[in-house]
Amino acid sequence: MVVVAHLFGGRVDLAPIARECQRHRVLLVEDCAQGFQGAEDGGDALADVSMFSFGILKTGTSLGGAMLTVRDTDLLARMRRLQARWPVQAPRSQLKRVIQAAAFVVLTRPVPFGVLARLCARLGVDFDRLVNSAAKAFPADTPAQLVRRLERRPGAPLLMLMERRLLTFDHVRLIQRAAAGRRLAALLPLGWHVGGAALDHTHWLFPIVTDHADEIIAAARAAGFDAARSASSVKAIAAPPDRLDLTPVWAEYVMARMVFLPAYPELPEGSLERLADAIGGAARATVSR
Repeated sequence: MVVVAHLFGGRVDLAPIARECQRHRVLLVEDCAQGFQGAEDGGDALADVSMFSFGILKTGTSLGGAMLTVRDTDLLARMRRLQARWPVQAPRSQLKRVIQAAAFVVLTRPVPFGVLARLCARLGVDFDRLVNSAAKAFPADTPAQLVRRLERRPGAPLLMLMERRLLTFDHVRLIQRAAAGRRLAALLPLGWHVGGAALDHTHWLFPIVTDHADEIIAAARAAGFDAARSASSVKAIAAPPDRLDLTPVWAEYVMARMVFLPAYPELPEGSLERLADAIGGAARATVSR
């Protein structure tokens, strides 16, 4: 099985990968969680399975839940038989997520966000880790524990919320978010933006790669923007000890230098220009030392 993850709002061209998978009779699965574009988005027809999820930070969030397009009827039947054995999600689980999301929204407003960041710095608390753990729908210490937490059939409250979010999906905001991402990319030095050459990009997140990550984050936060080192759970996986030739050198390089910037349409007019000026000035000052 080959799994292709469309990261940060971009979509990968599956055609060459699909040809190889068909030639070797390998199942092709695409993870579209970060590139969802609305209820009509069923994924790429070249994939055997297209997966979408709707956690607290996802586009069209329902605070949890997932949806799959399975193009093989036999595989779909097997998956449904397996899912039928899982327990149903308890109603209190969805209520807990609603409360968690409300607190998260309040604390990520500019003023509370800045106060919390400064408080964490004084107390020696890892601010990025605190925010990321709060946003996770399924916190787990091991892959096995994560799988056990995922093996739940959605309850009625979650299904109702998913249906409403799909039926009322905000396509206008999606278009505005994509435009904001393109605008910020144009304001930054060439080569900073990761994934900008994707065939289709809605900029779910806006990552840049820089050798001056700490200085850039400090400058962005001083200007009132919520930049972060780890706004995603994406990691570079080390190669097996006996196959060091498979070491993901480029992925490790990028992930070690990645910073996520805000590029969403709700930012006030002129914000993207102020952000670009702040981080550009920090980078130039660091280089000139």
